[in-house]
Amino acid sequence: MTFVYGINNLNIAKDMFLGMLTGAGIFGFITLLGGLIAGKEAMGFGDVKFMTAVGLYFGMGTTAEISLLSFFIASIVSIVILIIRGVILKSEDEYMPFGPFLVLSSIICIFIPQNTVFTLFIGLCTSISDKILSLSK
Repeated sequence: MTFVYGINNLNIAKDMFLGMLTGAGIFGFITLLGGLIAGKEAMGFGDVKFMTAVGLYFGMGTTAEISLLSFFIASIVSIVILIIRGVILKSEDEYMPFGPFLVLSSIICIFIPQNTVFTLFIGLCTSISDKILSLSK
């Protein structure tokens, strides 16, 4: 019986390690590629370190969900902020911290079942594509 218990722990450790690599990989890639394309810091390295720790805690599946949810929430909030800054305030401040969106997504993913974000996102994408296809007919 202890052998099965040991294998289970090994699978958990492997999932946590893959989660750490997933968090560090996604955000490290964005940081490096954004810096190469934009010529300036696209995302702070603190976000990479935060997602590395989150990946180590949550594992690979939930880390990917946290990443997707944080990008989705940040895009909606950024659109609203860009409209407010551009139309109302006439300001061109271009930096926005991404850490609060990562923290909010992590907190949300603590309380929802695993794969809920993926299921909702695929449903949203499917409904949008169905609407686009129905308009083109």
